[in-house]
Amino acid sequence: MNSFVDQNNRLPNYVTISGHQIPINDFLPYLGDDVKSTDNQIKTTVSKTPVINGVTYTQIQIDGATDRVNSFIDQNNRLPNYVTISGHQIAISDFLAIAGDDIKSVTLTSAGTGITSLGKGKLNGLEGYAGLETLQSYIYKNLNHQYGASTTAAGVEKTGLGDCWGLSAWTAQVLHDNGYTVRIVQGASVEASNHRWVQVQVNGKWVNFDPSLVTRKYWWGQSYSVTCASVSSIIATYT
Repeated sequence: MNSFVDQNNRLPNYVTISGHQIPINDFLPYLGDDVKSTDNQIKTTVSKTPVINGVTYTQIQIDGATDRVNSFIDQNNRLPNYVTISGHQIAISDFLAIAGDDIKSVTLTSAGTGITSLGKGKLNGLEGYAGLETLQSYIYKNLNHQYGASTTAAGVEKTGLGDCWGLSAWTAQVLHDNGYTVRIVQGASVEASNHRWVQVQVNGKWVNFDPSLVTRKYWWGQSYSVTCASVSSIIATYT
């Protein structure tokens, strides 16, 4: 892409990776300062616009809410159930999908009941490895990965589409509701520096579950435990 900028003094309309044509506005947020500037084009898309449950917020609003959540953690040693921004009450799991790296480390404890509001009633009573296989099959048949799609569990449930952040938030909630200990993790892949997926504890062992790679877009027959990155940070833990 930088070679294209050198030759044409502008950004291309899209970039192709592994046969996938990605609009340039979806690709820029993952590169930021690595993209060369141009004389006649101002980069205005180097960061994601925070969108939660279909509502767009400013970064100042997100930062303020993050400060309030961290203050609550200091006082109560746990995450709040929700955070309010401009009168909108946002579930903490949906907010973590946006602000996870900036939230103080804390473990969310709440025993799952085996019943989840996600999955249209088809993902209740999941247990052990068999439950993970059921979840993989459901994701492949009903959800898909899309750059620029929802980053929250609620958004993925509503639209059937999510980026890796949204799919991970959705997967974590389903597994936690079913009683699994689960955490959302982040690391660098060949396509993004902030790829997210899930790790779930089964029989005392942490097992990868990468929901993006079991969607129709990326699945080529591999197990849910295959991922495209190594862990650099733990975003949130649910026990």
